[in-house]
Amino acid sequence: MNVHVKRDRSVTVRVSVVIPTYNAAASLPVQLEALTHQTTTEPFEVLVSDNGSTDGLAAVIDEWQQRAPYPMRRVDASGRKGVSHARNVGVAASEAEFVLVCDADDAVHPSWIDGHLKSLAKADVTGGPTEVETLNPGPERFWRDFPPIDDDWQLPKEKGFLSWVTGANFGARRSVIEAIGGWDENLDGLGGDDLDFSWRAQLLGFTVAPAPSAVVSYRLRRGLRATALQMYLYTACFSALWQRFSVDGLTPPTFRNAVGGFAYMVWHFPRLLRGEVARGRWIVHAALSYGVVIALVRYRMQERRRGLDRRHPLDAGGTQAGNATDRLVASNTVVSEPPHSQTVQRERSDHARHRNLGRAPDEDLSDRRRRGAE
Repeated sequence: MNVHVKRDRSVTVRVSVVIPTYNAAASLPVQLEALTHQTTTEPFEVLVSDNGSTDGLAAVIDEWQQRAPYPMRRVDASGRKGVSHARNVGVAASEAEFVLVCDADDAVHPSWIDGHLKSLAKADVTGGPTEVETLNPGPERFWRDFPPIDDDWQLPKEKGFLSWVTGANFGARRSVIEAIGGWDENLDGLGGDDLDFSWRAQLLGFTVAPAPSAVVSYRLRRGLRATALQMYLYTACFSALWQRFSVDGLTPPTFRNAVGGFAYMVWHFPRLLRGEVARGRWIVHAALSYGVVIALVRYRMQERRRGLDRRHPLDAGGTQAGNATDRLVASNTVVSEPPHSQTVQRERSDHARHRNLGRAPDEDLSDRRRRGAE
């Protein structure tokens, strides 16, 4: 692993900030500068997990290593394309008890680290809010609705199911990430990786909580085409999520409800002619609705092709299947001591033998940590 190291070895870091990065030489300095203004008194390190950048990112990191007030490393995550892979490699190279994850093109607020640590004192996984005013001067910030940020801010929640944490503003104990096997790298390019991670964590008994004061300035996609593609992927990814979590209570909509979004689009079609903001909101809704329909069609086709009864899935032995963490099973076994809820440790260790399709069968995050130290 190609790692550049600069740190005071006499200080033990308590927080590792992992930034998965690909061709972000132009935007990363904004995030690194934001991290210099953290109000925390806890020692922390920053790991830039480079997913094979070709835009001179290494030179930018080398420059920042000379002047950053925090220890900083570049981790080579070029082995496989995808943000989940970059996150996993970054976590494997981390050294602290707590791991926070943010994106390379955003900017964390000064209380970001302390905000996560405050919530992590009582929870295993935390997520913070995103604001879109600071980094988005164009009309894009009006195309979507973002909840107000206050002390009552809550994590987003899939209707009738579980809450989830975005990978752009994430916190957890490193032992928890290792215990569930990290992010599923097979979802890279498809979307839904952060929902999948959050739901697997909760189904294993780990607690997920909001961190309202851990705010990130989020950079939106520029232009209608890029925004529409992102919105489409947000919902099209649910075909895989319904397959994984239907037994646990995640249910797809009916075709009638899915197609209902198109009725809204037809009714509000004149908005396309009412200016850039109204047009953008219409296109965002259209992309989300289209993604839901495509996801539902894929899900029904997969269900029919595999001959599965979604309401009563059976395993090969003819018994009812377990939850998602049992079904995402078996390519690696992770041995880790979760920090909370010791009474359910035995249950977690049984479930921890879950599938993680993004890595080789004999490799887990602990293996990567050992190899990174060699």
